Amino acid sequence: MDMNTKAKLVEKKYLVPFILITSLFALWGFANDITNPMVAAFQTVMELSAAKASLIQFAFYGGYATMAIPAALFIRKYSYKSAILLGLGLYAVGAFLFIPAAAYQQFSFFCISLYILTFGLAFLETTANPYILSLGSKETSTRRLNLAQTFNPMGSLCGMAVASFIVLPQLLSDKRDAAGEIIFPMLSEAEKADIRLHDLAVIRNPYVIIGLVVLAAFAVIALVRMPKTRSEEEKARRRRSPASAKPSATSGTTRPTARAFSHRYSTSPRRSWSGPSSSSTPTIWASTRRPHRPTTSWRWCSSFQAGLSLRCS
Repeated sequence: MDMNTKAKLVEKKYLVPFILITSLFALWGFANDITNPMVAAFQTVMELSAAKASLIQFAFYGGYATMAIPAALFIRKYSYKSAILLGLGLYAVGAFLFIPAAAYQQFSFFCISLYILTFGLAFLETTANPYILSLGSKETSTRRLNLAQTFNPMGSLCGMAVASFIVLPQLLSDKRDAAGEIIFPMLSEAEKADIRLHDLAVIRNPYVIIGLVVLAAFAVIALVRMPKTRSEEEKARRRRSPASAKPSATSGTTRPTARAFSHRYSTSPRRSWSGPSSSSTPTIWASTRRPHRPTTSWRWCSSFQAGLSLRCS
């Protein structure tokens, strides 16, 4: 390549995959920052202690710790696209589990939903960063990754905005009296049940909406042909090549198959010796096909034959 020619940040053939993968940075940024404000909301509406309400964050970040290494192993065995689709699928499943969680009003159900949701986030974060680096020349890989990562705080800001300006103001359990005290604990059980049903539905709705967005991203990425990385191409080439044609570790030649080995070193039965004959003597040994032929001297063979002749006579 000419020294005066600068490598493009994103080549035209990689533009659509780059846009699709970059959108994933915003998706997991949204999920990260909409969840943190929900800890206080769950603590009030479910009447939990601060320690038990913190299980929301434990379940959320525990999913990252659980699935980070399996995600890397999955990518190594299959492909980046398969890992992205699996991550989006887990993301959507975890988001849609908020529907039965809000219906049953079980705090543990919400924790399980977030735990599964972050399984998907772990797959996406493990996959998107190295895949962005591979979409183009090595010289521009760092700048390309920095450009993609700028969309992560955009998603984070959207998540915080939705939580702060849409979800939390609509929670009836957070209403306060003139003295600034929360009035929810002082209500009757019937009133608490109605407010709890309303507030959990308010908390549920953003996750259902983001689940629909994730499903749309899943469908688009599944239909678009994603470029393969160099490691994926080498892996596919090794799968296509036959096992018998693999080069040996010590030489560049191909390894012989078991059939060729047995044919090369196969033996045939020896011819029977029919009596003392000068012409038949060398043919006894010449007719064998053993790899290691005996090195008996012909003088000893002649004396052995003479002894046999005297005994027969």
